[in-house]
Amino acid sequence: MIEDLDLIVEPAPTWRDRWLLPAFGAIALSVVLAITFVRLTPARPPVPGAGVAKPSVLQSAPLAAGIRSLELPRTVASLQGRTQISGVTGLTRMDMSEGFRDLYRLADGRLLIVAEYPDRLRSEVASPANALQPTHRVAVRGVMGIGYETSTATLPIAIAWSSDAMQYVVGGAAFSEEELVGLAAQLR
Repeated sequence: MIEDLDLIVEPAPTWRDRWLLPAFGAIALSVVLAITFVRLTPARPPVPGAGVAKPSVLQSAPLAAGIRSLELPRTVASLQGRTQISGVTGLTRMDMSEGFRDLYRLADGRLLIVAEYPDRLRSEVASPANALQPTHRVAVRGVMGIGYETSTATLPIAIAWSSDAMQYVVGGAAFSEEELVGLAAQLR
């Protein structure tokens, strides 16, 4: 009798052998993708008297630099975007080369822009280049600032002041100067 030693007898693969490993692989891939792309934000309790503001991931974002940053309380407005201006970009004047521009949405849907940057010269508030003349003096947060109008659609009216070696500009469409002064007083 001749016996073939090269012949290996393999058992027939079962259902579990054919499908169990790919199923576990698909489950593991789904878990990895879910952890990577799904972001859950905690629900915030509604504030009585305020409109429903969408929760913003930027509310809890730390500042990118050590510059003191004023923010509106969450009961007043929801932070929609924060842009850090760092270094000479050519998009801003040299004296505004380090700072922040925050975009807030109030409960009634209006957008408010708050810009802040260091006052390296510790000077009085300078009249912005895009201000329509004449600018006028206005009391803001206990100091004298300026109120002015611009020709831009997103910032037709603004107020600016200097305090604690920082320059601040607050403005937006559909605001009166009195409303801007009131909102500036609520910055913390």
